[in-house]
Amino acid sequence: MSSGTGTEAEFIGGSKRADGTTRKLRRVKPGYTPPDEADKFKSAATKFNEYARSTGPAGMSHMATQVQKKTGPPKTKAQIKNEKKKAAAQRKKLVKLKPNDINGTHGQSSLFEIFYQ
Repeated sequence: MSSGTGTEAEFIGGSKRADGTTRKLRRVKPGYTPPDEADKFKSAATKFNEYARSTGPAGMSHMATQVQKKTGPPKTKAQIKNEKKKAAAQRKKLVKLKPNDINGTHGQSSLFEIFYQ
């Protein structure tokens, strides 16, 4: 039996409450984990579902799951349309800003460039 000297116990320090009162110093057994710091319980089914979700469907090769993770979810029609618009706007912007060093005209093509490119 323990002699009750407290040498085996750990202490949780006192703290101050919002209203100004103080909490007392508490003695706890070694290895004690407060409930707010303890991990949440996960059933075996939950653990299995998380594992299955991370590895992909049963029978699918490991390489296929890596490719699937890199590509991400399929894009919607609106996302594809917006990407096309953005690419077209960037191309248009590059054409406008492209300087023409042969004639000194900026953004305008000479007849020589049109026919001999």
